[in-house]
Amino acid sequence: MKTCKFFLFFILGVFITGSVFSQDTSRGGIIYGDKWAYMVTAPDGWIMDSNTWANRGVFGLFYEEGKKLGSQYNTPIIYIVQFPLSDANDNELSNFAETDIENYVKNGAKIQKLDKFINENNTHYIYNVNFKNRQYECFVYTRYDKLGLLIIINANNEKQRDELFPVMAEIINSIKIFDKE
Repeated sequence: MKTCKFFLFFILGVFITGSVFSQDTSRGGIIYGDKWAYMVTAPDGWIMDSNTWANRGVFGLFYEEGKKLGSQYNTPIIYIVQFPLSDANDNELSNFAETDIENYVKNGAKIQKLDKFINENNTHYIYNVNFKNRQYECFVYTRYDKLGLLIIINANNEKQRDELFPVMAEIINSIKIFDKE
């Protein structure tokens, strides 16, 4: 009987220790806040990490499976940031996007507005952002009701950023907003 109890505690210890040290990654999940929630899925070959940038309010961080994060790895990422809108209309989203982009321009970023098609159901404002030839990003602003979403590609060079655009579109098209009802 003692051997059986010891074995049971040993197995439980292995599972508990493994879960404490494991990174919180998956193929997708539910991201939620006060009066809003949405489900999102990572594309094939990618994972969603809801833990690494959680202290920054980013619970939807995506990168290729098997890659490591950190400045020494230069891993390209895609992530989602939520923001509240005071009105549930496209003018509110447009104003938010323009103000946000103006702040980047003030800090020396080069901006290129794009007219790429991502999803026919939502209004999108899309910008390529270049931070002094060191950081290449693409920002997509979209909304559902009073929930604004900013989806960002962060890449090491322009070619890599452009190659990740279909991956970003796949993430955006996987987003399913839960209605308040």
